[in-house]
Amino acid sequence: MLPEFLESSYKRYKADTTVFTTWLAETAAKCGFVSSYNSTKPVQTPSARLKGKARKEAKDAAKSTKPSSSKQTAVPGLPSLKHTVPIKELTAQAQTIVNFSRPKVQVPQ
Repeated sequence: MLPEFLESSYKRYKADTTVFTTWLAETAAKCGFVSSYNSTKPVQTPSARLKGKARKEAKDAAKSTKPSSSKQTAVPGLPSLKHTVPIKELTAQAQTIVNFSRPKVQVPQ
């Protein structure tokens, strides 16, 4: 397990990367970028279901504490999708934005 200061730095890095890549993809699409990469297949995360003894202990612990929701979504009611995009695709998106001239794209602060 990471020390707390490293864990929070890593989470911030991941969040910032997500914000940047989302902005890049949306802006490139507005500038006419057409992807050559088939990104229709989202990345599947492994099941978080516990097995055996760990599952029994979790059930016992849940009985003794109040219930809480462990499922997190970006938009309530909708599952969060994550896509893997190759670096060359990000470079192509950035190049499309740079070459777009009407109107010039403003980069958010």
